[in-house]
Amino acid sequence: MAFVRNHDIDRGQNNDHGIEDPGGRNSFGIGWDEAQHRLDRTDVALAYAYVLGREDGLPYVFVDMDTLPKAEQDDRFDDPIIVAGIRFHNLCLADTGGVSRRPDLWRIEMPNAIGWQRGTDRLIIINKAGDALDINDLRTTLQGGEYKEVRTGWPMRVQADSTIQRWSVPPRSAVMFVRVGA
Repeated sequence: MAFVRNHDIDRGQNNDHGIEDPGGRNSFGIGWDEAQHRLDRTDVALAYAYVLGREDGLPYVFVDMDTLPKAEQDDRFDDPIIVAGIRFHNLCLADTGGVSRRPDLWRIEMPNAIGWQRGTDRLIIINKAGDALDINDLRTTLQGGEYKEVRTGWPMRVQADSTIQRWSVPPRSAVMFVRVGA
């Protein structure tokens, strides 16, 4: 099971109860200090992109609507970022038609950005930096052709030699591309 937030973190953010015993945080693997650090809503969205973009783990979206004010409810079942992430995750699963699983192949590993392929026809890039991430001549093993970002519909072209010549990932965002016709 892989998740971004759970009821203890969510309630702690709302100054409700959460895990009150500091030793309990470590016992349960939750090292969040709600009093000192608030969850950044964009970081929550990027964390969901990471969890939903990976092959490993069974992603779980925790929704505890009553613990946060409506304007701060990031983990909504109808949030466009979560819906797109779930769609991407499901498109990457093996199916009964014989499509094999799509393992993670890491392509970008930087302090504020990561990117990986899911097989030869899916790509995810997470840019946590405050500036755009410019991609120039990124070598991949993706199939050449047109790709579409699952949430926005933005197009991206992969050359016949599997290179992405130019693309810019907006600041503090995640993009999930699927090959058109895949």
